[in-house]
Amino acid sequence: MKTVHRIVVLVVLLSVLNVTLAFAREPVRARHGMVASTNEVASRVGVEIMKRGGNAVDAAIAVAFALAVTHPAAGNLGGGGFMMIRLRDGRTTAIDYREMAPDAAHRNVYLDKNGNLIEGEGGSLVGYRAAGVPGTVRGMELALKKYGSGKLTWAQLVEPARQLAGRGFTVTNELARSLYANREYLEKYPGDEWVDVIGFDIYQRNSSNEKFIADIDKMLSTLEEIAKEKNKIPALTEFGGNLSDSSWWTGTFIKGIGNHKISYVLGWRNAGATSSGEFEYYVPYKGHTTEKDFVRFYNMQKTLFESDIKKEKLYQ
Repeated sequence: MKTVHRIVVLVVLLSVLNVTLAFAREPVRARHGMVASTNEVASRVGVEIMKRGGNAVDAAIAVAFALAVTHPAAGNLGGGGFMMIRLRDGRTTAIDYREMAPDAAHRNVYLDKNGNLIEGEGGSLVGYRAAGVPGTVRGMELALKKYGSGKLTWAQLVEPARQLAGRGFTVTNELARSLYANREYLEKYPGDEWVDVIGFDIYQRNSSNEKFIADIDKMLSTLEEIAKEKNKIPALTEFGGNLSDSSWWTGTFIKGIGNHKISYVLGWRNAGATSSGEFEYYVPYKGHTTEKDFVRFYNMQKTLFESDIKKEKLYQ
């Protein structure tokens, strides 16, 4: 008998094959240098640093701090990373400032007294013990000391980020959506007395697996927050993915939903042949590319299917 865990999976035979198209384009080139980041405001900070005589390392440090303001989802003052550097003379080096375990951590820190893995609070994914010691600021400090131009001080490189935080800046649509996610979700909320289960629909369409994981993880986090506040049951009420990837169920889907406490997920129907002659499906059929991976997904300890619910007698 399968052990009951956090996720109930109700799969309805429904879905669409989405082919991700890759469009090639010419790379951007510059004569003297360029700055690229996930946010234009932060990138301009780096450009200004180089115009003031700073080198690429100076610019990278300033951009890193600016991103902590303009792109808070990944501006990682509380995290870590790597810096790869190519010097003027052609030499290359790298700085590893990834998060580290605290000094007091030990081999069995995430095991209980019986040697079993701790789940939830106190485990490796939830709570204060799940976080590593941040390395970003220390990494930036080391980079400036060893490879900076020497023309700009630490304070001068941090100042643009301070000004952005103090004076404000024009946010991107993506950041605005994330800040108003809860409010937008509840715009058509009929009221607590009418609702028992809250959920959302999500389809991968043409996005990459990595973006789909990030999107579904973000949306489920918002959903769980609202569900907790309103004492409702959270669920992924409809989904569809990129089933051209043979390991999509265990390599993508479970990574997006596996750490969330949702009552069920529902796969949309397989529509059959469309007017264009293509076959739409969102769950595998016998002989399909993801059939074997779906079986692995089914057998995971984190999943519980409709047939398992009857065996467990959850509703009796």
